[in-house]
Amino acid sequence: MGLGSIAEERFMEILEKQFLENLPLGIEVQEVLFAGNIQGVAPFKSSFFTVQPGVTTPFDCHEVRELWLIVSGTGRVTCDKSVSEVKEKDAVYFDSFQRHSVENIGNTPLIIISIWWNP
Repeated sequence: MGLGSIAEERFMEILEKQFLENLPLGIEVQEVLFAGNIQGVAPFKSSFFTVQPGVTTPFDCHEVRELWLIVSGTGRVTCDKSVSEVKEKDAVYFDSFQRHSVENIGNTPLIIISIWWNP
């Protein structure tokens, strides 16, 4: 039996805050705030993050589904046991509970837009 929607949302906010507070040097995350949405509340959340050259993000694993859009740079994405190289204009999808991380393998910052939603 799941938590109520308000309790579930609060729990996810706490987990997200703990994750963001423990990021290593060289990683910056900023949530995208939706202002003045004429159609109502978006059914997803979004952020963009920057990974400096030579830096790897900690592994992340969660119930929400997630889409990464590579804005610039090059990286190596690990998803469960699969590894793929990504570059500008690539997209990567993670299903619920897929363990994932990215390493910046280039010489410039790797910038990624992350969009996530509940299954």
